[in-house]
Amino acid sequence: MSNTIAFVTDPLDQIDPQKDSTFALMHAAQTRGYQVFWMEAADVHIQHGNPVGYMSSITVDPQASEPFTIGASFLASLNELAAIWWRKTPPYNLDLLFALDALQLVKPSTLVLNDPRTLRNMNENLFALKLPQLSPQTLVTKNPIAIQGFMDEVKGKTVVRQLDAPVSRNSFILRKGDPNLKILTEVLTQNASQYVIAQKLVTESGLDGDKRIYFVDGTYLGIALQIPSIGELKGSFERGSEAATCDLTAQDQQLINTLGPVLKENGIFFATADVADGLITQLNFSCPGGLVELQSISDSDVFESIFAGLEQKLVAL
Repeated sequence: MSNTIAFVTDPLDQIDPQKDSTFALMHAAQTRGYQVFWMEAADVHIQHGNPVGYMSSITVDPQASEPFTIGASFLASLNELAAIWWRKTPPYNLDLLFALDALQLVKPSTLVLNDPRTLRNMNENLFALKLPQLSPQTLVTKNPIAIQGFMDEVKGKTVVRQLDAPVSRNSFILRKGDPNLKILTEVLTQNASQYVIAQKLVTESGLDGDKRIYFVDGTYLGIALQIPSIGELKGSFERGSEAATCDLTAQDQQLINTLGPVLKENGIFFATADVADGLITQLNFSCPGGLVELQSISDSDVFESIFAGLEQKLVAL
């Protein structure tokens, strides 16, 4: 089916029509004449060695009281679609890993975004460690004592979050000398059973930090400053931050020049990097967000740029 695109998403009741990038991408595809379909990961199957899915046509309207209009579910070969866009938020359980295995069976004539092999095999929180010159001092562990030792080493505040969770969840800033430090490290690691990623806090929030850089097919799409909400120490659109314009620094440009080609080589069509002082504090290519916020401060149509890149890849198939 030419001019068709299927989105594999979180449950629709978890998607905010006003703020969610998944909704915005669906709407952008629809307005550009694509026939849009919707699936959840559990709808993806392998039948006689072929990837298939129970999908529904979907129409979205951000102004409607019912923003989603969903057609009847039907079974179709994924190879019949022009494109499939994976938009699932971590953590990834066995069901999601199976769906990514199935997507690897899709024929090259169908574009799958992002490359399911990269999504399946590389935790996005670890991907940036391929480029240590662009990463803060980092520890990955499930040992609470190791976290406390790391804090002694870096001699500063430390950001700790669960390894398989997005930045908007279970992310804490720990301070040396906090009387609750031992308890916090035990809770975050679930008593040494859950891996976490700990990083030296690069900068406090402000005009010099909390930037988000957007990439499409390895090239620069845009940048936005994430202004923290009241009560938040770090900016994140997923935690309600407001968007503001900011300039690219020489450090930012160097990061773009280094990271962009690595993303492209790994089949990562759309990604975001949260950046402070020229270092990556969070990389997202499983379900990157903040597009609505970027568009709100942009003079050009960022969705036009995204779909222009997508269509270039479709033509090249």
